[in-house]
Amino acid sequence: MSLTLKESLKKHLEAKRYNLSSLANDAGVQAPTLSRILSGQRNPKYETAKKLAESANKLTGLEGFYTFEDF
Repeated sequence: MSLTLKESLKKHLEAKRYNLSSLANDAGVQAPTLSRILSGQRNPKYETAKKLAESANKLTGLEGFYTFEDF
């Protein structure tokens, strides 16, 4: 069974003692906006997706694992 993006992010972030709010703060995105992106209710702009991917990789320690296309 494959994980959704949200499930994958939560798993990897929690392993490093972070959460989705940490990701939102680090990327400069409001938590409700991130929630809407991860639930498919909103499509992020390229710059936002790029920031989220960079922050996700930094916080999880999985450099290059997440890309802007994931968001």
